[in-house]
Amino acid sequence: MKAVLCRGLYEPGLRLPHKAERIVAQCLQLCDGSKDLLSAVLQEKFIAERSPFYWAVAGTRVRSPSLSYSSLHYSYALLWALLEAAGEISMEIQQDILDALYRTENNALYQAIQGKLSLVTGLPHPDMSSTVPVGKLGETTVTKLQGSPTKHQIDFHATQFFDGLLVNSEVTFRSFLANDSLWTLRAVSLPRPGAQSWHFELTEVRSKRVVDPMPLTTGKHQFQFFGKIYNFSRHVELSINPIDRRKFPPLTLSNTFGGTRTTVPYTMELEPQDVNLTTFHENDYIGTERSLSGSIYITDTAISQRVAFNQGLRP
Repeated sequence: MKAVLCRGLYEPGLRLPHKAERIVAQCLQLCDGSKDLLSAVLQEKFIAERSPFYWAVAGTRVRSPSLSYSSLHYSYALLWALLEAAGEISMEIQQDILDALYRTENNALYQAIQGKLSLVTGLPHPDMSSTVPVGKLGETTVTKLQGSPTKHQIDFHATQFFDGLLVNSEVTFRSFLANDSLWTLRAVSLPRPGAQSWHFELTEVRSKRVVDPMPLTTGKHQFQFFGKIYNFSRHVELSINPIDRRKFPPLTLSNTFGGTRTTVPYTMELEPQDVNLTTFHENDYIGTERSLSGSIYITDTAISQRVAFNQGLRP
């Protein structure tokens, strides 16, 4: 089966949808026509200690990020064929797929196949739009900034943004991948006496950089990391777009979160300080259909090993 799958993993010309289906059909023949057996075999890590799903994601070279569903289906034809053939996917293999998505930082692909990953059940996805009483699920698009391997730009946009805050008390955006982590973003109304206000909540839900605590023995003393090790802080900048950039600058704010003792999930709060914007007054940031748009920039800041030792270890 390795030999059959290699044709799809290493030959770009064989990644066309009908050719990918032919490869899966050949795999099915090797399983004597048993779909259950094929599903079980595909969910084994028998290709360089990874599953075929991992390599169907990480081994696919896409020169320019694909955003549309049709172009993603074309570029990752073997992945779609494998997903259809496997049916229900185990949590272990879902994590394998998520590891490949971390590696490739392909947020568009993550959002396209999110419905197949019960591992992230409950995170915002397109099907949730039908359950929102007012407004729609906000959109997010991720770009890795050139010249900065640790900085990502997340553009967000939500129509009827202020309607959603007033009626539903929150506006939820699609979850996304950035900086080796899985994130959610939502805006939440704040119940303050005599005033109406809101803030953003940016939550780091999962991260491949978080590891379990491990004891460290030094001479006669044994030190123990308390909690999960997370030796990065996040510098987050928020920029909200004005209607007319020629007259008004973007509304910006920034903060730094995280550190050696940070565990996930971890929520960062970002509250706009503009009085009109926070109190739902007519202002220069409300677009068509009472929409709101802007960008969030997430930058990693490494913490030195000495600081990590001093803050994360105790005798």
